[in-house]
Amino acid sequence: MFRKVTKLELEYNSYRLPNWTSFISTLIDLTTVTEIELTGIMISQAEPNIIADLSNLFQQAHSLISLDIGCEYENRKSKLTAQDICSMTPSHVKHLSASIKNLNEAKLSLEQLQHLSTARFFYHTNDLFSNSFIEWLDKNRIGSAHFVGAVYTKIWFGHNNIQPKTITVGNKRIKLTDEHHIS
Repeated sequence: MFRKVTKLELEYNSYRLPNWTSFISTLIDLTTVTEIELTGIMISQAEPNIIADLSNLFQQAHSLISLDIGCEYENRKSKLTAQDICSMTPSHVKHLSASIKNLNEAKLSLEQLQHLSTARFFYHTNDLFSNSFIEWLDKNRIGSAHFVGAVYTKIWFGHNNIQPKTITVGNKRIKLTDEHHIS
């Protein structure tokens, strides 16, 4: 068994293997996995059996904080709905990246996934993220900040948005961003 795996990359390009989730859970200690990246045509096509399998698998990954669902270039014409994204995203995930079907699916996802610290939505064209979405975001997720790029939009939620945390160690002040944590 692999007991120290922290990042897991799963690629689905052809068909669903029977009992693959139980195989992975016996091969890898899922409690140590903090980051999962999903790619492949079966993810972007929103194959229901794979989505159900992944939902069950992710519930076993208790340390999972970062989830990337189908964000490679070929998957930007995604068929993933808010229901698909939300069913795969456990409540302990803080950072989500996902290729989405349309703007409404992003809104529905954000309404349900209130526990996120950051979200990044990938899309095929930047027309997807309009001013109306930004207005909706400002109204419904107060305190959030956003960046709209050519192929994705990133959103920071709550008081942790772009503001560094400051701590003192001895006589030195250290500013921490969301990527750096002290245990």
